[in-house]
Amino acid sequence: PASASAAPHVTASVTSVDFVGPHDPSGAFDPGDGSVYEASVTIQNTGDVEYTVVKTYFGDTPGESNWVEPDPFGLTYGNCGSYGAVDGSSTYLLHGTGSSCQFRVRFSPWNLANGDYTETLKVAAFGQDPPNLTPGNVVVIPLGAQIARNAAASVSTTDLDLGAVPVNKTETRTLTLTSTGTSQVFFSYSEVKFADGTYPLTSPFAVSGGDECNNLTPGNSCDFEVSFSPESPFPYEIDLWLYGNFGDIKVRLSGSGVDPPQAETTPNLRFGEKIVGSRTTRTASVTATSFTPINVDSAAISGPGASAYSVSYDQSSCQNLEYQSSCEFDVTYRPTAKGSHKASLKVNGDFGSQTINLSGSARKRKAPKFAIRIFGPWSADPGETVTLKAKIYNRGEVPSKPATLKTTVPGDLAGKVKPVKIKPVKPGKPATKTVRIKVKPGAKAGSRLKVSLAVSAKSAKTGKTRRTIRVK
Repeated sequence: PASASAAPHVTASVTSVDFVGPHDPSGAFDPGDGSVYEASVTIQNTGDVEYTVVKTYFGDTPGESNWVEPDPFGLTYGNCGSYGAVDGSSTYLLHGTGSSCQFRVRFSPWNLANGDYTETLKVAAFGQDPPNLTPGNVVVIPLGAQIARNAAASVSTTDLDLGAVPVNKTETRTLTLTSTGTSQVFFSYSEVKFADGTYPLTSPFAVSGGDECNNLTPGNSCDFEVSFSPESPFPYEIDLWLYGNFGDIKVRLSGSGVDPPQAETTPNLRFGEKIVGSRTTRTASVTATSFTPINVDSAAISGPGASAYSVSYDQSSCQNLEYQSSCEFDVTYRPTAKGSHKASLKVNGDFGSQTINLSGSARKRKAPKFAIRIFGPWSADPGETVTLKAKIYNRGEVPSKPATLKTTVPGDLAGKVKPVKIKPVKPGKPATKTVRIKVKPGAKAGSRLKVSLAVSAKSAKTGKTRRTIRVK
């Protein structure tokens, strides 16, 4: 049995709960935020009653009227576990002095009006003394939160003209939405309707994307793709509406369906750098982009570098081209002089004139340039003949003239080495020659025999290398 002084008592881990919004520096919540926010409250049996019943409720006293949670606040059991709804309250049981559990307070900002929201949560302790509950203390926890619509947004344009588009062809433009307020943007949905507010049965305009427009932080942007696919050759106009916590944004969409003969060509042919006298052929094309067939009348090259190019095509295959059909032009670049060559291939027809830009440059082949690598020992005894392998490379682009490999050694350490004759060296095909060096018998141990090799030929850059052989 409890002592006469025994009294139920409970404490809470917080004295108040102020919910702070994560999306605005002021801490206010946006009414477009559909999340539910929670704060944990730990309660502990701090009295000297073994079994303490804890009731949480809103209002003055626990009762049936308190069972309805006051919007926008609410409670969840957490790990306390329900002990039944005594008097209509949320009730928990703390078993043992010092025992504790945790429940959570909820706040939902969705669709609330601007302003401050407050409520009072009460936590009451009762001793379990069947059939009566002995009253104990009551902990009062004020709750608070603020709602403020601080989100704002702008669009890259409020008048988006998608231009003249062939019937049944699709043109796409990007519409950018930027968060310009201090709070996070929550995009809801978009729709198109006429200026009088009525909705079209079908529309040549469509909007896609915007997946990144929800939870858009201040200063950041997201994109919508607006497409226009006219079904008939006449003007279209409609309003695009974007809805969210930033308010309603209207964008006027316009475009015209057209169906004249139209064509597209390869915009550029770039041949890069070639060798003077070489020949390179690449293909350009003209493609019908209208449902009216097109005809090619002529194709000719003009411009300062026109003499470096030529064009050929099958005239018959470039007539009566249906939608998305193409005819091809073989353009050959054959430069006869070094330098940059720019020209234009103009294709004319009932669709008008289309220009294909041609560019290329030419240079002469690089003159022979020798390089040498040496393979062989790094040391030798006095009186020994050292055999080295010299691998000679032509780093140019044309074969060299007959060449000479000369070897120079210090006369006090080695005997004179005769020059070696070399046949013309082709690029990419090195020549290997043997060089024999006779170390003098009187060469002092520790001396360094420095060997210099040089290969030269007429109209070629000389290649040189060195090798030091240590006398053992």
